[in-house]
Amino acid sequence: MAKTRVYLNGPIPGLERHFPGEDLAALTLLVADLRKGRAATEKASSTAEGYREDATRAAVILKESTEYSYIDVNVGPDFVTANPEPGWNRVLREEATDNPIHNVVLELKLASEFFGISELELKTIDVKDYLIGTDVREFFLPDRAVAALELIQA
Repeated sequence: MAKTRVYLNGPIPGLERHFPGEDLAALTLLVADLRKGRAATEKASSTAEGYREDATRAAVILKESTEYSYIDVNVGPDFVTANPEPGWNRVLREEATDNPIHNVVLELKLASEFFGISELELKTIDVKDYLIGTDVREFFLPDRAVAALELIQA
């Protein structure tokens, strides 16, 4: 299946958050690290080595989800530019199948029992605010909103 990276000239109106596949993969790995760090911290009564850093990395990824510069779509560049008509680009973001958002938010809330992170207010973090960055969304963008198209998988 073809995959195209749609580089954007700015955020898409109506799309407040977006998590590229690389960020979701990083968050998936961080969930396991956060769980291990929390368990070690609870056992030792002091912050486990690397736990704060892992929580900070996860918080930064969540925070930066509003600053996306591209979206990957599962179609070729010709399909993006031909629909619905010339001058417009169809960007269909499919639902993320590997979605660690709920688990990351839960782990960050649990981490707030041990320390704070300046990137996010962990105690008030809400999973609903971040899940919108992974749901199915379809947009029709004028050519001026798209900086470039790159075929990343034929």
